[in-house]
Amino acid sequence: MSQKPSVFISYSHKDEDWKDRLLSHLGVLAKQGYLATWDDRKIAGGDVWQEEIQQAMDAANIIVPMISANFLTSDFILNEEVTKMLELREKAGVRIMPLIVKPCAWDVVDWLQPINARPKDGRPLSGGSEFQVDTDLAAFAKEIHSLLKRVPKQPSKTTDNKPVFIPPRKIEISKLPNTSPDVFGREAELEILDNAWSNPHTKIISYIAWGGV
Repeated sequence: MSQKPSVFISYSHKDEDWKDRLLSHLGVLAKQGYLATWDDRKIAGGDVWQEEIQQAMDAANIIVPMISANFLTSDFILNEEVTKMLELREKAGVRIMPLIVKPCAWDVVDWLQPINARPKDGRPLSGGSEFQVDTDLAAFAKEIHSLLKRVPKQPSKTTDNKPVFIPPRKIEISKLPNTSPDVFGREAELEILDNAWSNPHTKIISYIAWGGV
């Protein structure tokens, strides 16, 4: 079974009605099995909410910040979620798709300026008629669907139900131990190896010994 691509929605609770409208349109895609959505209302009672948010952002393929003055003045959003999403974009290639909800000075915010926002030309959703809002959100959902189709599907398990090893995005090698390039002792064996290396007819040579010998 393949894991669905995930869309993380970052928003101010003061704009929850707009978040719900976006979820309705993304829900059309979710019902078809194209994606899964996540927002903080999925945090269950007893969960460590900040850890849940961090884990959901780590799992996301696309992050949608719903931009308004409420969003851009929230200390938690700016210090925690925006910092995290920019880190994920830089290190893991996660796509950030800002959605302008209400008029605000978003275009003078340093981290938002270089990112192409929606609706087109950064026109706020709230300025449109009901029809226009639904049209804009439907277009946004279709664009997300198109982008997620490019995400390679990763099976969560093999056919024999064994977990699949997924390699890390980056491997740190700076802390590996350094060893000397000089090899000493075993002159006869080294001569055999030198001769084998220079002989084009030698394909395989094997030494058999106890481990570490």
